[in-house]
Amino acid sequence: MKISCLFLVLLLPVLARADVVINEIAYDIEGSDTDREWIEIWNNGSESIDLSSWKLNEADTNHALKILQGSPLIAPDAFAVIADNAERFLADNPGFSGSLFDSSFSLSNTGENLVLKDAELTLRDQISYSSDFGAKGDGNTLSRTGSSWSAVSPTPGAANSSTPVVAENSNNTSSSSSQNTNSGTTPESSGVSTLNASSPDAKKIYARSGGDRVTVVGAPMLFEGQAVGLEGEPLPNARFVWNLGDGAFREGRSFFYTYAYPGEYIVILDVSSSEWQASDRLTVKVISSPLSISRVSTGADGFVEIKNGGSLDLDISFWILKDGSHSFIFPKNTLIGKGKTIIFSASVTDLVISSSSLVGLFYPNDKPAFSYSGAEEEISISQKIESKEVSKISSGNEVRSKTVLDKAVKEAAHKESVAVKEEIEKGQTALALEATDKESGGFSKWLFALFAIILVAVFGVIFSKPKSKIKSEDEVEADQFTIIEE
Repeated sequence: MKISCLFLVLLLPVLARADVVINEIAYDIEGSDTDREWIEIWNNGSESIDLSSWKLNEADTNHALKILQGSPLIAPDAFAVIADNAERFLADNPGFSGSLFDSSFSLSNTGENLVLKDAELTLRDQISYSSDFGAKGDGNTLSRTGSSWSAVSPTPGAANSSTPVVAENSNNTSSSSSQNTNSGTTPESSGVSTLNASSPDAKKIYARSGGDRVTVVGAPMLFEGQAVGLEGEPLPNARFVWNLGDGAFREGRSFFYTYAYPGEYIVILDVSSSEWQASDRLTVKVISSPLSISRVSTGADGFVEIKNGGSLDLDISFWILKDGSHSFIFPKNTLIGKGKTIIFSASVTDLVISSSSLVGLFYPNDKPAFSYSGAEEEISISQKIESKEVSKISSGNEVRSKTVLDKAVKEAAHKESVAVKEEIEKGQTALALEATDKESGGFSKWLFALFAIILVAVFGVIFSKPKSKIKSEDEVEADQFTIIEE
């Protein structure tokens, strides 16, 4: 009895664990399905669960769930809808009043893998669907019926219809049609394509198309796909079919493709191997070329500088640089950041650039994209530094020379001015002593002579050289002065 009770206690937590599953998929709505796709989830557990931090993984991307209507807490045996565009969903289903989450995804019309993850990113449910299972643009949805999936009428927010839509088949009899109304009908008896969601064979292979890409109008871009098994092993004999989003299709694991116009293109890769198939998708953003050759330097230490003037990182794998006689192909995965420049040295590219060279940037298909002429002449760093220092030294010498010269001129002028003043004062004294014995009538003449002496002295100061030697007071002789009498 104790053992039975202990077993029951250990079992209860497992039974009480909430179990949320994907219950209905509207992947190809009748008419245009843009912004109209949705997924219904069902809590078939015994306790409520909050989905506000859960994720829907589609195209290898974890999409967040944002509650728009109702509560994020889903009660036992209750339903909720995750819509690509919640407002558009309500416009298409005005009577819906349940919990509605807004997200951002685009379901493949050919099929893909969907995963529901909890707040810890633990896988809670997974389903891989295909257009072969029905509901392809005919107004129906793929709905879970027991352990299988069938194409039935949409029932968002409610239990799924137990009557699957019968595939058109002239061999169907009235007896088989009546069996389709039975909720226990097996896929074999109903004639409807189904998928066992819980079977380990639900998905055998994976398709990988690579991440989202950015390319330039007119530039060939390399597409490479992979097909792998559950253990990650490559599948060598898989078939690859690409829908390139602009109406074009290609078949093969890898190839180059050129987009003619700017835009965002959704690319779908379908992979099949034996009876198994998988799909993947990526977005290709095509822009006008923002690339240019911004600078070129000549000589052995020359270089070519390429600028990405756009707002997105750009892959220039397999683009070509040419100088007229040589060319250089950029290796795979060569990226230039948005608004950035990269210098490619001549020692790497082996380009021989002269001042008359025309340097060109070419697309991978050898079509010209940008040309540059007028390369800079090579100037070594040492020459630039030496030239700068010489200029600096010459400028300093000029300043010092000018300062010394101005000082010498001022000192010489000051000394000569003092000497002249002393000479004038001495001459005036001599004249005054001698004039006391003369008659008053001679006053005007010696006054005129005095004025002439002063005038000569002033002109002497102006026109004298700065370095001319000025005699001191002791060296001045008396016979240098002439007294003029009447």
